[in-house]
Amino acid sequence: MAGLLPQHLLLTNILSCDRKKPQLLSSGLQFGPWNCRTAYLKKNINSMMKIFYTDDDPDDQDIFKDAINELAEPIELWTQNTGGELIDLLQNPPPQPHLIFLDLNMPIRNGYEILKEIRETEQLKDFPVVVFSTSDDEKAINTTRQLGANLYIPKPSSFNSLKKVIRHSLSIDWQTFAPTQDTYVYRV
Repeated sequence: MAGLLPQHLLLTNILSCDRKKPQLLSSGLQFGPWNCRTAYLKKNINSMMKIFYTDDDPDDQDIFKDAINELAEPIELWTQNTGGELIDLLQNPPPQPHLIFLDLNMPIRNGYEILKEIRETEQLKDFPVVVFSTSDDEKAINTTRQLGANLYIPKPSSFNSLKKVIRHSLSIDWQTFAPTQDTYVYRV
């Protein structure tokens, strides 16, 4: 296979990989039957930030993917449609996320249940979780904070605001960030 890159290099800023890991082929990236999109950029795969985004709404996923792509940062985005898919992926690495964005309002198991399971599972409990929800009520905010989310972001109504909240989340040093009552919710 002429032109095949070493495994530690990837010809992409991966815009989306729903559930499966991409395979590198001589012609570029082969993703298989799952939904993946790419924007090509030569990057060291080890330097790419891995973000997991769990949301049952495909339109929200697409808009999130577009915002990530416009940030022009080395980001590998993995999307999941259900909380069960997220838990399965987290428990069967690689990859391991640098950051998880989690919707609350999902069928079967909602974001509260998934957040609780993440925080109660030894191998998962230290992953930073950003609750990313249309809900902006105090009860949802307080419940997710008590369950151990690191940040709460009400879904913004504009594309530019979405890019701003993602950029803000990426700028946080999650190793040292300790949310307070004043810093737990980020609104644009």
